[in-house]
Order: sequence, then C-alpha cells, then structure tokens
Amino acid sequence: MFLEYSTIVALATATFILFLKNRNNDKKIQEHWNDIEKIAVFKKLQQKYLFVYLLATFSDWLQGPYVYRLYHEYNFDDSVISKLFLAGFLSSSLFGSVVGHLADRYGRKKLCILFCLLYAFCCFTKAFRSIWILLLSRFLSGIATSILFSAFNAWYIHEHIQHLQLPPEWMNDTFAKATFYNGLLAVVAGFVSSIAADLCGWGPLAPFMIAIPILLTACMVTSVCWEENCGLDSTKSFTFRHTTCKSIHLIFSPKEKTLLHLGIIQMFYESAVYTFVIAWSPILLPLNFSLGLVFAAFMLSIMLGSIIYSSIMSSELTSPENMLSLAMKMATVSMTVVAILTALDTSQIMTQICYVAFLVFEVSVGMYYPAWGYLAGRTVPEDIRASVVSWFRLPMNILTCICLQWTWLNKNNTKSNLTAASMYHSSFVMCVGLLLIACWSSQRFVTHYLQKYGGSSNGVV
Repeated sequence: MFLEYSTIVALATATFILFLKNRNNDKKIQEHWNDIEKIAVFKKLQQKYLFVYLLATFSDWLQGPYVYRLYHEYNFDDSVISKLFLAGFLSSSLFGSVVGHLADRYGRKKLCILFCLLYAFCCFTKAFRSIWILLLSRFLSGIATSILFSAFNAWYIHEHIQHLQLPPEWMNDTFAKATFYNGLLAVVAGFVSSIAADLCGWGPLAPFMIAIPILLTACMVTSVCWEENCGLDSTKSFTFRHTTCKSIHLIFSPKEKTLLHLGIIQMFYESAVYTFVIAWSPILLPLNFSLGLVFAAFMLSIMLGSIIYSSIMSSELTSPENMLSLAMKMATVSMTVVAILTALDTSQIMTQICYVAFLVFEVSVGMYYPAWGYLAGRTVPEDIRASVVSWFRLPMNILTCICLQWTWLNKNNTKSNLTAASMYHSSFVMCVGLLLIACWSSQRFVTHYLQKYGGSSNGVV
C-alpha cells in the first residue's frame, strides 16, 4: 500500500514542478524569435488543434476500460472477445493505407470529421447485443483509429509548416502538450467513466453513450474552425496506386534510410506497448493494488515523460532524435528487468520492482510520442504525409495482432496452477525482442537523420 500511494505522490509532485517550470516557455520563445505576431498565430493554431484532438482522444479513453466488461456482460466468452479485439486491428491494417490516401487526396479536415462521425456511430452500436453488429462496430472503429493516428497530425503539420510557415521546431511544444494533456484526460476519463457506469443506470454501456456528444462537439468545432488542407499534389493523377508506389519507394529508398528506420521504430515500439497493455495487470495481482490507482500512476508517468521531453527541448540540452533513442533504451531496459523477474518465482519485492519498471516504461512512452511526432513532421514528405504514416501503421497493426493472439493463446494453453508471472513471461520476452529491434533502429535513424539534415535545430518550445 505504501508503494502504491508513494509512487503517485512522487510522480504527481515531479510532474507539477516541471509543469510550473515549463510555463516560462512563452517567454523563451519570445526571447529567441522576438516576433509577437507569429507567436500569437502559433498559439491560436495550437489551441485549435489540441482542442479537437484532445476531445477525440478523451472519447477514446472513456471507452477503453469498459470494452471488455461490456462484451463480458453480453455473455461472450474470451475466445469471442479476442476475435472482436483482433477485428479492430485487422481492419486498421487493411484500410489504414486507403485512409491515408483519402486524407492526402481529398483533405485531412474531411477525414477528421469522418472520424468523429464514424466513432460516434461505433459507440451507438455498442447498445446492441448482436455479435454481427458488434463485429461491424469493431471493424469501423479500426478504420476510425487509422484516421485518428494519421489525419489529425497531418492536418496540423501542414498548417504549421506549409500554410503558416512557422518554425518547425515549435512543433515540439505542440506534440509534448498533446501527450501531456492526453495523459491527464486519461485519468479524468477513468473517473468519469467509472461514475457514469455506476450511477447512470446503463452499466458499462454508459461511457460509450457519453462519448457520442463529445465526438459530435469535436465534429462541429472541426467543421467551423479548421481550414481544409490536402497533399501538395492533389490532382486527378494523385491516385491510390500513385501514392502507394511513391510511399513505398520513399520508405525503401536505397539512397537514405531515414523513413525506413522511423517506420521500424513505430512498428516495433508500439507493438510492444499494446502487448504490455494486455500483460501488465496480472503481474501486479500479488500486490493487491487498486487497478484504478495503478492506471493513474501510469498516466502520470506518461505526463512526466512528456514534461521531461519538453523541458529538455526548451533547455536545448539535446535533440529530438536523441530523445527518441533514449526513450527506446529506457523501454528496453525496463522490459528486460520484467522479463528476467517473471522467469523467476516472483516474490513480493520482485513484483514491486516490476511495478517500478512498468512506470519507467510509461515514462518512455511519454517521451516517445512527441519526439516521434516532431521527427515524422520533419522527415515525411508533405504531399503524401498521411499515406506514409498509414503505411507505417500497417505492419505495426499486423505485428500487434500476432503478439496479442500469442498472448491469449499462451494464457489459455498454460497450466492453471502456474503463477500469472509464469503465464505472461513469454509476452514480456516478446516485448524485449521487439524493443531491441526498435532500439537498434533508433540508433540507425539518428545516424541517417544527421547525415540528411546535418544536425537538429531544437529551437525553444
């Protein structure tokens, strides 16, 4: 119990102190750039983007804790539930590249509006107990997720660099804030969804119903406040075949491997993250921790990671590419510790060490997302930005499906008298393997990135 509360207090204190320190960022920007009008334009753009993006992710966080519980209440067994989950990832894999092309060809704003409407519809269909309707819901939510992770960032990067011609290094501030407030809203969503499920009379369906008006609000704000933008080459010749060939040629170009290694990092790192999400809770069962408090500690760790990233960028201590590499190393070390300990007959103290390693891993997540977002903004060509990012996510979704299926199969095939640590040991070994590849690729990315850009201009964020 002491470790449970002390980590939350320590994480919250560290995050709050760094948050107060980073409130001086505006002054630092002015000192370096001395352009009040440009800063005002940047802040306005940032607010427009963050308001919509955070509404979208908040609606997603509301649903997350109750998807499995809702399916379970509908009397589906674990084998059916696992297929429903896999349907979302497979859908995202199959249609991710198409979504990216549509965003670049017809407009990122249109696709963001489509996300809001599509995801709201998916929430509505959760009210039906039909397996086929729920399967359709998961299928459509996979498409919506592809939009969320490609079109939103592509819209912002275009407005920032191409339309308003703001300094690219200022994107660090936006992506760090997006990660920070996303973690904060995840904690808030946990409380809101819990209260709604207990008090609204709808049970686990309540969070999905609450998400609908939030998504419709995001849809209206996007329609009114966002300007449309497309890829630079949005002519009739800009076909799916054209974008596919161009994207794959750029990713696998023999001349420079920057995009390839950036995609490998995303593929293996984020697959490890999704595998971790499935496997962490059984490991902590011997500690009798409240899962709600553990989740809050994880979100605080992500917030701390984003604040650390923002602080280091504002102090110009290192570059985003080096921060990305550091995040890979932290994640690899933390998961290696867990893999070793779960191979042993875990005692109370070993389980506590696993918990601390989980927190370190989540800090790396908070550092990863703003660093990757900035570097993708610098390296991915504007005309096919959403398409390339979608192609990055295709193998990631396939690999995630394999990892999750392996986790569920391993759980079902192991002996019932084994401990949770023994049952999920192979999942963490798999995470280590994925992260070692991501760590190696991050080192290669730094080398190619410096060769191409001659060093990173951090700027002040």
